[in-house]
Amino acid sequence: MATQVQAFLQENSQAIRELRNLEMIRLNRYTPLNTARNAAMRIYAELLENFKSTFPRITTTTLLLYWGFIRTRIAGLHLETGDRNQAYEVLMSIVKQANAMEPVYSLLEKLRFPEKFQPPNSLGGAQLTNSDMLMLNIFAGLLQNTFNLLAASLSVPTETNISADSSALHWLHSAKRVHELYLIQNPENIGPTFWETIQFRECVESLGENIPNGEAESEMSPERLLFEHGYTSTIFLLAQAYQLANEPDHAASYCQLTLSRQITFARPYRNLLRVFGPLDRRKRSRAMSARRSRDAITEGMGLRRRPVDCLSAAFQPFDRIEWASNATSLGRYYETVGLKTNTFYSALECHTSALAILDEIGPQPQLSSTSCTPAADDKTGHFSTREQRIRANIYRSLAEMFLNLLDLGVQALQSTTKQSDNSDITSKVRNSNAAKDFGSMFQLDLRAVLDRLNEGFVEETTDSSALSDEHCFSAHQNSINGPAMHTEDENIADTLSTVPSNYHSASRLFRAVSYAISQAEHFYTMEERCSDAVELVQSRSKAYRMLAAFESTRARQCRMHKRRVDMITRVLKPLNRQHYQHVCRQLLFELAETLSTMRDLKQEIHDELIGETSKAPLHYARKANQLAKRAVATFDEFLATFGRSPGQNTKIRKFTEDEIRPVMLAHFYSARLHSRIIAVNPNEQIRSLSRALSGYRAAVSVVENHLQRHPRSSIQNAEELSIARDMCNLLPVRLSRLVRGEPIGTVS
Repeated sequence: MATQVQAFLQENSQAIRELRNLEMIRLNRYTPLNTARNAAMRIYAELLENFKSTFPRITTTTLLLYWGFIRTRIAGLHLETGDRNQAYEVLMSIVKQANAMEPVYSLLEKLRFPEKFQPPNSLGGAQLTNSDMLMLNIFAGLLQNTFNLLAASLSVPTETNISADSSALHWLHSAKRVHELYLIQNPENIGPTFWETIQFRECVESLGENIPNGEAESEMSPERLLFEHGYTSTIFLLAQAYQLANEPDHAASYCQLTLSRQITFARPYRNLLRVFGPLDRRKRSRAMSARRSRDAITEGMGLRRRPVDCLSAAFQPFDRIEWASNATSLGRYYETVGLKTNTFYSALECHTSALAILDEIGPQPQLSSTSCTPAADDKTGHFSTREQRIRANIYRSLAEMFLNLLDLGVQALQSTTKQSDNSDITSKVRNSNAAKDFGSMFQLDLRAVLDRLNEGFVEETTDSSALSDEHCFSAHQNSINGPAMHTEDENIADTLSTVPSNYHSASRLFRAVSYAISQAEHFYTMEERCSDAVELVQSRSKAYRMLAAFESTRARQCRMHKRRVDMITRVLKPLNRQHYQHVCRQLLFELAETLSTMRDLKQEIHDELIGETSKAPLHYARKANQLAKRAVATFDEFLATFGRSPGQNTKIRKFTEDEIRPVMLAHFYSARLHSRIIAVNPNEQIRSLSRALSGYRAAVSVVENHLQRHPRSSIQNAEELSIARDMCNLLPVRLSRLVRGEPIGTVS
């Protein structure tokens, strides 16, 4: 029978070579070509019909193996076209035909339902007989491929109507057992038969060449590499299946294993191609018709490839950019569960590993020492847009992770009622041994990436003369922009994965945030990608805000908030208020809040200096009032974006559920700013309190008008609304007392 099968392959060698060429065309493109795919489907269908004509009945394991391989290729093409149901039917016909052979049926049952054949008091799975092992050695490649394709053919809608013993997870765990059992019984460098290796041998022999056999004994055979690649596909599909089953922890584990295996087997596959080497191109037979050849050239097929490249049809070439993107996504998941499961180290390793892989393509652009732009002599033109985008996204994701760590530190710092509980936040991470194993996830050298993050980059000092006091900053001029601290490589991961508890640790995270944002700004520029560039500015502003929370000196806090004011003002100025309305609203509100914070800090300094004979209290009072007026004006700009001019009644304006709270807060904060004006005489205090009363009434009116249309709105429970209503009752009394000349303190 083997001789008859070999004769069949020789008779159809032309079709096999043509299929190999068509698969090379499809592999050379990120999106498979429809013309090549349709042609391959037609030829495989013809090949299957020829096989049926030659062998009307599948009576031997050899016939089942070859017949099954052809049908799996047809099923794979159906999957590429999105016809999952047709693919499932084709694949199930292989399972049914295999069940018709008793030896193969026994193996299938033990692979699919190992618990039924588990010996009593045994913790292992089903035990295979010698006959089972013989069948496994023959069919391992076919079964692995069939099970993987069956899992891929089961979409979410169809899977709801499928029993547990026919679900995607069922088939994937069956494929996983195929790999595990085969490894137990066979040497580590050999593998089962695959259609790709059959194609290769037919292509080589048809050209009159000898099959290369120059691999060292320690190297994996082509069959074993295909088998390991199939197992990587199994793990990848398991990650997706568990994600759909809402089991993210299992999905993350399999995703991590997939990424690790992709790195592990990328180099052996390249070595495999070098071992086989190119064949004499002059001896090639023409594999395609002239018309199909012209179509291939029109579609950008490129240069001809070696016959060994038919192996590539089962491989997806290692794509560093795609790998980096997937590693970053895994890192984001670890970040979301970091506090509960202590996986900030894993999140950092995923991100830094992604950068390390991209660095293999070429070094990243270097920042100059005085700006956020690449250095003048930096040659980055060879980077593709795809690579630049993923590199920028990795740095954005890193910045978000560092910001989240800073935010957790601020929460712990500001907490009073739960201080004992929150004090454990840092210890949860810091007491972990994960830092010792940093880098073991993918076995990559991450020192260069960690050093870049640790050295950091902070923009140059902005002009703070307008709203800050020079004598307050001179003693700490270099505290933020000074040289980065030198830390041993083994401690950097701990520093960048730990919730900060003091200014020292927070400043190092802040430096890493600034560096990551600066790197992302290479790609996300205001000229080309405005919305993303604005988000980066907002992230930088957030970093300064959280760093200020760890600072004990009010003057230095003011300096940090002044940085925020400068950067927001700078990015807000050129934006079109109509085209970027939502972004402008966010920036205006944040700018007004920042100015309000600076005003509060100035007043705190003023209150501490009251009673001194110097002019310092008056100086700070003037600064506080200037900031208050500027904040009120900015809130008015914010409200104007909703179709309101300063002083215009907004009662008839309708707001959405997302708009009502910021509008109410803008009125509320403006009123509070008016009430906190440091007045030098009663008349000025009366004017300020009158404006405050109008602001509180506007806040209440806007909300009440909204509640008439949306009585269940959550805005009715806002704490600020309750305070505004109280102030609407208290301020008229205070104003009456002021008008009568009764002395009262500043209303807060």
